[in-house]
Order: sequence, then structure tokens, then C-alpha cells
Amino acid sequence: MKKRKKSLFLGAVASLMLLGACNDYLTGQDGEPTGPLKVVRLTLIDFGLNTGHLVFTDTSVPSDCTLPQYKDLKQCTNDPFMDMYGVKKSPPNPDSLRRLRVVFNKTPLLDLDAPSRGLNSTELELVPESGVPTDLMLVDQKVIGLSCTNCSTDNGQVGIPLTYNSLQLTGSDLSPDPSQFPYGPGLQMEVLTSCTSAANKFKCDKIGLTSKNVDPLAALEPDSSYTVTLSKGLAGRDKERIALDDRATALLSFRTEPLQINSVGNGDHDHSTEVRGGESGTGTASDPYKITDEQIPLDGAIEIATNASIDYSRLNGTSATAEVSVNGGAPKAVAVIVSPNVDGDCGNLRSIYVAPVGGVPWATPTNPMTDEVVVTVTLKGAAVYDLSQVKGHPLGKGIHTMGKDLVIRAKLLKGSAPADYAGVPSNLIKDPNNC
Repeated sequence: MKKRKKSLFLGAVASLMLLGACNDYLTGQDGEPTGPLKVVRLTLIDFGLNTGHLVFTDTSVPSDCTLPQYKDLKQCTNDPFMDMYGVKKSPPNPDSLRRLRVVFNKTPLLDLDAPSRGLNSTELELVPESGVPTDLMLVDQKVIGLSCTNCSTDNGQVGIPLTYNSLQLTGSDLSPDPSQFPYGPGLQMEVLTSCTSAANKFKCDKIGLTSKNVDPLAALEPDSSYTVTLSKGLAGRDKERIALDDRATALLSFRTEPLQINSVGNGDHDHSTEVRGGESGTGTASDPYKITDEQIPLDGAIEIATNASIDYSRLNGTSATAEVSVNGGAPKAVAVIVSPNVDGDCGNLRSIYVAPVGGVPWATPTNPMTDEVVVTVTLKGAAVYDLSQVKGHPLGKGIHTMGKDLVIRAKLLKGSAPADYAGVPSNLIKDPNNC
């Protein structure tokens, strides 16, 4: 027999009555604030997929505490994190939708506009009449969503990935480390790229995803402006509607960082050189991104790792140029292949490999054990496009580029590659159109 459902709101009220009819909504804490439901902050997190280290962003944090308009704010004078997690020092990237959370001043339990959308209840979540909930989820996933003003489009669809949305009752407005202990209460959005783990499988089931149709390339688009949309009927248990004023709109809006190179290396992913923020050159002809000396052999490919998936259909032999100099001599042009395809595997399309056409060595020095060979690659950034996030990732629809030429330089390994070389050989780089 099907169990009856009751509202999370009614269950919470009953529990509070048992606690002595106090007005606390969290035991031992002050009662809920009066007045409308308010947005307190928006947080986003990339768990390290993009750069190799965690990136946490909080849109309520001042962008720069040295600016006159911010320097005297409480966050810049009393908060130990100051502007560490602001959009300037910790900008959102394409993987920041791994966990997006809108934090409120009190728990959003109701959506007063739900009946106008054909729903039978104003409760955000329903729980069993008795026992512990096993399938707690939002009654309507559309109570929270994303809009984008400059994402890719195709046949009326916009490049915004599917997300699993949920109500988060835990957390407070204070946290010793918000990247580890999230603020709350709030509404949360998560992009899912796998249904393998038990937690992800549960979430995938709720939004119709399986291991066969989940999108491993799902992400935000780079250099795009997003706004979190909320139902205007959201309210606390007091039925005071949410205040979607200018302050809320500002907190709910963010822009992802531009399409850019994260690191360069030999493709083994263990010895890559991070180049974000000018850590190893600026990518100009006079100050190129520098790969660690003698990391790449004469017959090795150069890997360029990006912060977003690349549209492989737009890559060809003119997407980059290369020159080789031996012992400081005049540079000679080398025809190259530019592709994410390593022996038939294109991965997550976030690595572009540059190698001599035909898999031949970069040069044939007279004395390979002693001659110094330097390769300079110029990636034509204005011709490298991101992959559209419209469902199905239609080719040729990405609209974001790196915008300029970017130069990478590598001093090659003398002699032959060691037997345990884990980088990518040039002869494994294949036609990008076979991805």
C-alpha cells in the first residue's frame, strides 16, 4: 500500500512543539528572523577538477578589500577570509557548478506559487507519514534554475547543463571553512557527470540520468554571465515571500572566467606546468609559457590543458604553428597536427596536443645527446572555440575563444626518451575529426 506523505514543514512544526513550544528553529539558536525570506549569499565550488586544487567562490564577499568602497566593510576588517573567496581572487570557472548553493536567512520551506504551475502542494519537499525519509527531493526541480545571457544557443536551446536541485537544511551563516563546511540553509544545484557512486546514482535516478545517458562533459561555459532564478513564491514557514530586490539579484549573478590555458606539459598529467595567473610566463612571444626543461623528448607531443572542453571540429593544422631551433640557430617551421585525439581517445576534450605531422621527431640534431633543441608553439587562440553546452554538444556552436595568440616554449630532452616515459608520443596524435 502506498504510504501517505506529509510536508516537511508540518513535520518540523510538530518536532518543535515537542521541544516545549519554543520558537527555536535550530535547537539552541535564536528563532527565525521575522520578515521576508532573503538571499544571504551565493556560493560555488569546483572540487579541483579544473585546476587540480579546490576553487570556492562567494558572491557576497567584496571583490577587492583594498578598494576604497570595500576596505572598511566588516568582511574586510573582521573576517579572517577577507576577499579570499571573492570573484576577483577566486573567480567561478566552468566546473564551479559541481555545487552551487543559494543561502537564505531562514529555511525556505514553501513555494506559494507552486499551485499556479499545476502542483498540488506548496511544500518544497514531502516526507513519509512515519519513519525516516528514503527519497527526499524537491517536489518541483524548477523552483531554482539558471539563466544565461551570452551562452551558446542552437534551435532555441541555451547552453545550460542539467542539474540536480535540492533543499539543504544544514549549515549556518558562519563557517570555519566554507569550502569544507557549507553555509546554510539553502537551495543547491549540482551538475552530475557520473552516476557511478551511490550518492550520485541516487541523484541521477531523481532527474532521469543513468550511466548510459549522463553527460561527462557537462559544465558551465567559459566567459558567460549567469543568474540563478528562484520562484517568486519561495517563503519560510511564516509564508513571507522572498525579497527578490536589487541586492538579491546582485548576489545571484556571476560570470565565469574566460576560456584559457590551465597548464602545459608532456601529457602525463603529473609533471604539467601550471600557467594560470602568469605562474610560468604570460603566453606572449617575449614571455612564453614555459614547459619544464627536458620533459619532452624529440618524439614527444606537447599537451595544452584548458579550463573547458574544446570544439574539436574547429581544430586543424593552422590552429597552431611551431618552430624548432637547434643550439640557438635560426628557427625552422614544423608542420603540426593539433588535436585532442590520442590514439582514438579524446578524453574530456580539455587537452589539445601539438605534434609534428606524421609523428616524426621535432628535429634530427647532429648530436642528439648534447645538442639543445627548443620548440616554440603558437596556439592561435582566436581560432580555438569551446564546446557548446547545449544538450548533445552540437559542433560549431561554441562562441567563446581565447581571443589571442598564446606562445608555449619547451627545451627538449637530450637523447632518447627513457623506457618508463609516461608522456604522449607524437605518433599517437590522430585526426581531431575522429573524436
